[in-house]
Amino acid sequence: MGQTTRRETQWHVLNLCSFNEGLITRRHNELANILYEELKSIRLNVELEVIPGEVKTKLKPDIIVRTPTHTYLIDMKSPYDMLANFKKAREENIKSYSGLAADMQASSRICTSVETFIVGSLGSWDPQNDDILKFLKFPQKRISNLAKRMSLVALKESHQIFNIHVAIPSLDMSPSQNQ
Repeated sequence: MGQTTRRETQWHVLNLCSFNEGLITRRHNELANILYEELKSIRLNVELEVIPGEVKTKLKPDIIVRTPTHTYLIDMKSPYDMLANFKKAREENIKSYSGLAADMQASSRICTSVETFIVGSLGSWDPQNDDILKFLKFPQKRISNLAKRMSLVALKESHQIFNIHVAIPSLDMSPSQNQ
């Protein structure tokens, strides 16, 4: 049970446990890299984890897609697979990046939006991902393959997080705390 003797939920282990932070980040990065490569493959102007040069900021969206008429700030999220968590992740992302989007739009005079791409930690594909991909003119026939691929990666990474977490004995193995 990781680094604590209290009962831990799957939600905690896969999404919140500080002991697993590096593995959770790896899952996030794997998903962001897949999306980046797929967007790049259709010849979009795509940047991965860069600070936008047109404004002063410390914020670094996972992916920036630039078209002649629109800039998309896309952040990858992998919350626990519940609709309320997807909604919360989207709201927090918009709150985090809306100021940056407004500043970039004012500076460049190009419409700039904040988008949240969500694949749950148990592999659920957010249907709003399809809308984002359609705006970017991602081929319809490739969306379902991308969804399957990213869902499988999320599951594989989460499986690994869980296995590693439960394999580590707690710091205090006294019988009274392990009952």
